[in-house]
Amino acid sequence: LARRDAVVPIARDDDADLVSAIIDGPSADPATDEAAAAARRDLARRELGSGSVRLLQDGLLEFAGLRGWPPLTDDEVAAFRRPLRDRAVAPAVRVQLLRLLAERKATQALGAVTSAETDTPELLDAVLAARVALGAPASAEEMAQYLQSDDPNIRSAAARALATQGDAAAVAAVGRLATDDRDPGVRTAAIDALGATGSSAAVPIVARAFDGDDRDVRQHSGRALLALGGDAAEQSFIDLALKARSVDTQRYAALLLIVMRGRDHPAVQRLLASKPSDDVRDVIEHGLEFRHVHKHD
Repeated sequence: LARRDAVVPIARDDDADLVSAIIDGPSADPATDEAAAAARRDLARRELGSGSVRLLQDGLLEFAGLRGWPPLTDDEVAAFRRPLRDRAVAPAVRVQLLRLLAERKATQALGAVTSAETDTPELLDAVLAARVALGAPASAEEMAQYLQSDDPNIRSAAARALATQGDAAAVAAVGRLATDDRDPGVRTAAIDALGATGSSAAVPIVARAFDGDDRDVRQHSGRALLALGGDAAEQSFIDLALKARSVDTQRYAALLLIVMRGRDHPAVQRLLASKPSDDVRDVIEHGLEFRHVHKHD
C-alpha cells in the first residue's frame, strides 16, 4: 500500500469500485489465507483490464508480487492482452508487462505477446525477447523482415533477439550486421549482442569489427571481446596488437590484453616475444598512462 498514490484519477464507475476494493483490502493475510490470495489475484487482474493507467500500473506491481503463477487463466491472459494492444498505454509500462511475462515463463500468454503492438524499438525488443523466453522465437521469415528494415532501430532489435538464440546461423547473421551494416549504431548493437552470447564463434567476427576505422565501434568491440573472454579472445588481442591496420588500434588491443590478463601474464610475454612495434611495446610498459591520455573505456 505504501507504493500507491493518495489520489487515483478515475474515469468509470468500475474504476471507482476497484479503488474502493484496494482501499478496503483483504481481511486476511494473502500469504497464509487461500481465499484472500485468490481475491488479491482477481483484483490485480481487474486492474490490468481497467481503463485507468494508474490502476494498470498497480495491477502490474500486484502481479509481480503474486505467488502461484503461471499458469494464467483465460481471463488473466485477456487482461494482459488488453494493455499490450493499447497504444495509449505508455510504452514503458507495456515493456514491463512483457518482461514480467517473460520472467515468469507464462507460456499461456504467448498469444497476448505475439499480438502486442510494437510501435517503439523498445517494445519490439521486449516482444522478441519475451518470445524467446516463452519458447516461441520469431520465425526466420519474420527475422528476415526485421533485418532488412529501413529503420536502424528495428535492425538493432533484430540483432539482439537473434543473438539470444546462440546457434551458429544466428551468430553469423548478427555478425553480418556487426561488420557490414551501414549504420554505426546497428553495428555497435550487434557487437554488444555478440559479446553477450559467450560463443567462441563470435570472437573472430568481433575482432574484424575491432580492426575498423570507427573509434566507437572499436571500443564496443573491445568490451565485447573482454566479455567473451577465453583463449580465442586473448589470441585476437595479440593478433590485433601485431597486425591491425592502424597504430592506434594496435595500441588499444595491447592495452586491453593487459586489462584482460595482467601485465605479467604469459600472453603479454608472447606478444613481446613476437617483436611488436615500438608503439605497442610502449603501451605494454606504460599501459595505464596510455589509457588515461586517450580516455579509453
